[in-house]
Order: sequence, then C-alpha cells, then structure tokens
Amino acid sequence: MKPPFGVVDADGHINEPEARLLECLEPPYCHQLHPSLSSHDGTVYPTNALAPKLTAGFDPTLGGRLGSNGPVGFPTPDDWLQAMDEGGLEMTVLYPTTLLGYSAIVDPDYLVALTRAYNTYVYEDWLQVSPRFRAVALMPLLDVEESVKELRRAVTDLGFSGAFFPAVGFGLLGEKRLHPLYAEAERLGCLIAVHGGHATAEYMRYTRFIQRHTIGFPVSNIMQMTHMTYEGVFELFPHAHQAKALVTVKSH
Repeated sequence: MKPPFGVVDADGHINEPEARLLECLEPPYCHQLHPSLSSHDGTVYPTNALAPKLTAGFDPTLGGRLGSNGPVGFPTPDDWLQAMDEGGLEMTVLYPTTLLGYSAIVDPDYLVALTRAYNTYVYEDWLQVSPRFRAVALMPLLDVEESVKELRRAVTDLGFSGAFFPAVGFGLLGEKRLHPLYAEAERLGCLIAVHGGHATAEYMRYTRFIQRHTIGFPVSNIMQMTHMTYEGVFELFPHAHQAKALVTVKSH
C-alpha cells in the first residue's frame, strides 16, 4: 500500500558490472580493472590478492548465505523501478556496492580513471532511464583538484545530485585539503553524502563479521561528523543551506 506521504530511498545500491566499467574506462586503463570489484557471477569479495585486506579474515558471505548481488546483471533499472513501485517509493539515490571500498586504490591516476568510468556508467545506464533515479558520484579524493573537476562534470554535465565520500580510507573529512571541494559543492548547490564503512572497528578485534559490520558503520560516520564539525566545515561554508547543498550520513 502506498503511504500518504512521499518516500525517498536515500541509500539505494546497484551492482556495478565489470564489463560496463571496462567499456567506460579511458586509456591507458581500459583493460585494467581493480580486483575488489565483483566477480562475473555477481559475488562480492571474489578470491584475489586484495580480498584478505578487505575482509580481514572475516567471511562476509555468512557461510554463503549473503555476499551475492543476485544473478548476473541484477539489479537492472527495471528491477529497481519495480521495487520502488511495490514499496511506494518516489525515487532512490543510487550508490555503488563493491566500489564502496574504492579508497583501497592507492594509484591516484587510476583512481581518477575509475571514478570517471563509474560516474559515466551510472549516467548512461541509470540516470537517463528514469527521473526517479538520482545518484551520488564517486570522487578521486587522493587528488582534490581532479575531484573538483569531476564533481563539476558529474553535477553539471551528467545530472548527479552530488558526491559520495567513504567514511574510511581517505583520512578525516574535515581536513583543509578538502576545502576546495566543499566550496565547489556549495557553489553547485549539490549534496555530499558520507557512507559508513568497517575500518574504525578493526582495532576492537571483533571475531564475527556481523559484529564488525554493526559497529563499524555508525562509528565511522560519527568520527567523520565529529571531525567536520570541530574543524568548522559547516561554519566555513555558511551558504550551503541557501544553495540547497546538504551533507548527509549513510549508515547501514
């Protein structure tokens, strides 16, 4: 039953397909895909050299019951539209799935190429399908100057609603080096969404994946919002609310 008020899914995930990302990657990286992406059957955390670093010895599939995004190609735009119709949703804001951990990439040039490829893919395969799809763009945060350029391209040329910053992997988000990016977001009137992750829970030595998953997401977001607040990010960019810019926090 459709509720009597508008509902927006502010944290809708897609499964970014390997083949499409390769098609969107620009030279010289068009034949090189980061190994943390899903395997051909849609399984997240495939067996590769990077997997132990990402999982830290945990089994995120919970004995094979979880950790898969469904059959190849799932979810399609039609799958998502059907889900929104069934759930009474007006729209969803799209996020990546395996690329939530894209901060593990240490090559700054490749990071720029891959984030551009993902943003192009989302524009071509999702944003052009229906106005009910909104999206936040990946930013190559190792290079703030390139991030400013990509934010401008994503919002102005591709129609993204803003950018996604992972809560772990790129340092604290109140750092002065990121001020030009916040200034550009304010100028564009777009949102910046901070999505939680696992790394902050590593030192607590949890013995089960579900424990680490439960504590890591809210704690990593709290740490970032604390740093951004006390470093004065919101005071330094006081016109953000007038430009309808918004910082949101996503925690599973």
